Amino acid sequence: MPAKSLKFVCPRDGTPITSRLLGGPTLDINLHECPTCKGMWLDRGELQKLMHDSEVEALLRNYAAPAKNPAPCPRDGEPMERRKIEDVEVDLCEACGGFWLDRGELEPLEESVHEIEEEGRRAMMSRLQLNRYDISLMTLLSPGLLERLETGRKP
Repeated sequence: MPAKSLKFVCPRDGTPITSRLLGGPTLDINLHECPTCKGMWLDRGELQKLMHDSEVEALLRNYAAPAKNPAPCPRDGEPMERRKIEDVEVDLCEACGGFWLDRGELEPLEESVHEIEEEGRRAMMSRLQLNRYDISLMTLLSPGLLERLETGRKP
C-alpha cells in the first residue's frame, strides 16, 4: 500500500505552510509557519529546543489538561488534541509528537511553564525544610546536590 501523501497545510485555515531555518545551524529548528495566521508547527523535540527547557514537551503531554480539538495534524493528518496549561492552549499530535502553536501562544506558554516549574522547585524545598546550616553543609559537601534537589534530578 503506498504511503499517504499529505499537503503540509495550516490546521486553522488550510493555507500551505512555509518553512524556514530558525537560529541557523546552531539552533537548527526548521520552523513551519502559516503565512496567513502566523501559527507554527514544531516537530518533536523542537519546542524544548526553542524554549531551552528539556521538560516542556513532557509537561504538555503528561500534565496539561486535554480538551477536544478536531483540527488535523499538518504533519500526518491525525486529529490533534488541545492541551491547556493555565490560560494557554496548544495542539498536540499524539501520533508524531509535534505541536501546533497559534500566533501569540509561545511567549505565554513559556511563562506558564516557568511558573509551574518554579512552583515545583519551591514546593520541593519547603518539603525538605532545610535550615541555613543544612544548606551550607550540603553545598560544602556536594556542590551540585542542592541544584539537583531543586530541579528534581536524581542526586
